[in-house]
Amino acid sequence: MNYVIICTVGRSGSTLLQGILNGIDGYCIRGENDNFLFGLYMSYYSLLTCSTIEKGTSSIHPWYGSDIFDLDQFINDSRKIVINQFRFPRGIKTAGFKEIRWTSPYLHGKYLHDYLEFINLIFKDVKFIFLTRDLHEIYESQVRAGFGTQEKGYDYFSEHVIDFYEKMRSSNLPIFEIDYKDITFLSEKMVSMFEFLDADYNVDRIRSIISTEHSFANAKKFTSTALVPSTLLSTAAPTQPPERSADYTGIELEVGGTVVRIGPQASEPQIRAVIRGLKSRL
Repeated sequence: MNYVIICTVGRSGSTLLQGILNGIDGYCIRGENDNFLFGLYMSYYSLLTCSTIEKGTSSIHPWYGSDIFDLDQFINDSRKIVINQFRFPRGIKTAGFKEIRWTSPYLHGKYLHDYLEFINLIFKDVKFIFLTRDLHEIYESQVRAGFGTQEKGYDYFSEHVIDFYEKMRSSNLPIFEIDYKDITFLSEKMVSMFEFLDADYNVDRIRSIISTEHSFANAKKFTSTALVPSTLLSTAAPTQPPERSADYTGIELEVGGTVVRIGPQASEPQIRAVIRGLKSRL
């Protein structure tokens, strides 16, 4: 079995990417798991520490028994634990998960490269998808979603995300980098990602997935008036001629987690009607 792991930070579009990958025949990409593999890595790190000290072969030695630890056996045991917990369906060809907890505060200062190498040992044949996004967009989205990011401020946030990005880009593991903007439409970068995964690129299926809401409406639906579901427009759009007292083109509104981008033909009555329609679903 092959494995794929999505590495990113929260509010970067990882749930949408997860959905896109799950649309591939034979794929099962699980969601977040609160980085539970990191606990296994910390145990592995402790065993590595034991292997570097004087062997405790005597019963009066403070590290008595440290000589019998078996790192290879621990990797094999960890692999069984991980696979048993994820319970991937039978018959799939590629499995994996997405995780957003890779920055230094989540890893307690441990080196990301070593942790990725440990994951590579666990899964043997693994590929990483490294998902990025504009830092200001992530920060603003995290604040809106209630992550509490604003408590330590943008500088603290950006410092750790940039550090994560740089370490991912310097790794020698099989990592494919793609940005959020390139998974919101049928981009050339997305085609390259499918080639990296050696997976079939089904245009119709991907288009359908992109047009479906993921997480906090990561997928945005384009129409001729505003970025909203067509069913809302059919019931909420006014019949009178458009009234425009201002240019709202490009403005984004968020109502109950759904993002609405104002199109060039949207009138004020249409905008108000769409917002009413969204609020009615809360």
